[in-house]
Amino acid sequence: SYLVICLGMLFYYCEYLLRVSPSVMHSELMAHYRINDFQLANLIATYYYVYAPMQLPVGLIADKYGPFLSMTVACLLCSLGTYLFVGTETLLVAKLGRFFVGLGSAFAFVCVLKMAALFVPKHFSLISGITMGLGQLGAMSGDVVFTYFISRMPWQYVNVQAARAGLLLTLL
Repeated sequence: SYLVICLGMLFYYCEYLLRVSPSVMHSELMAHYRINDFQLANLIATYYYVYAPMQLPVGLIADKYGPFLSMTVACLLCSLGTYLFVGTETLLVAKLGRFFVGLGSAFAFVCVLKMAALFVPKHFSLISGITMGLGQLGAMSGDVVFTYFISRMPWQYVNVQAARAGLLLTLL
């Protein structure tokens, strides 16, 4: 059970990395999609348009279908959304990709908490604290890691590698 919970924590780390990644490639995104600052902000915010309102339904879905299936599908959505985001030159399709990333990301924290409550309730607080810490680490390292790699290779390649990592995590 701890291994599965750790995989869930890793998913939370990765989804946070995907959440902040556009912040370090704004000029690349603006050039690629030929958009202005307002359109870029709207593209990035598309993630939050679904992420925020999904928090309540995610809990219901995790209760009904279980955290394992919910998190597996969510991780797959994040990966497919990232592929859509980088694999198009159309702003609408890119927004759809960010929408899928936001939808999948909404499940990460709730599913880890659900697994902790089911399998190790006496360590619930510890697991939720570690998970939150990993999320913040994902945000910090997302900025650093993405900045480093995007300065050395195309932003699409870096994001495709993140999507591949998500597919591997989905399989695990």
